[in-house]
Amino acid sequence: MKLINHTLTLLSAILFVLISLWAILFYYQVLKQVKKTIDEGLADYKIVVIDKLKDDSLIVEQDTFEENNYLIKRVDEKFALQVRDTYRDTVVFSNLKNKTYQTRLLTTAFVASNGKYYEMKLISHEIDKSKLIQKIATSLFWLYLLLFASSILSTILS
Repeated sequence: MKLINHTLTLLSAILFVLISLWAILFYYQVLKQVKKTIDEGLADYKIVVIDKLKDDSLIVEQDTFEENNYLIKRVDEKFALQVRDTYRDTVVFSNLKNKTYQTRLLTTAFVASNGKYYEMKLISHEIDKSKLIQKIATSLFWLYLLLFASSILSTILS
């Protein structure tokens, strides 16, 4: 085997490993950014919902996410004052789609105009990690194919 072929084979293997590591880091960075963007949207939505529900007569306690993307239940003051805005991934069952899907959940508490305290849980739209992984994998496949073809072409031309 020519020295150039050996060198290009080694270079291809190194590129494969480096791009694989880069792909993993890229996936987690994209996922982190997606979650951050969703969390910011949930925080904005929280403000809109709380503003809409300032009048206690509009507050309807509910136990399931139906047409609204939020749940509200009355809590005591001590509990409400301990609640901090928390974001987490969760799974929700959709009666319309008849399946479960991943979402981001924001848990918060607020006080209505009459002094009653409420806990509110808001969910985001569906987060489809499998589609994100599929798109990244497809892009990486084409990148690997292009790098492999270019290394073969450079081997043939040299």
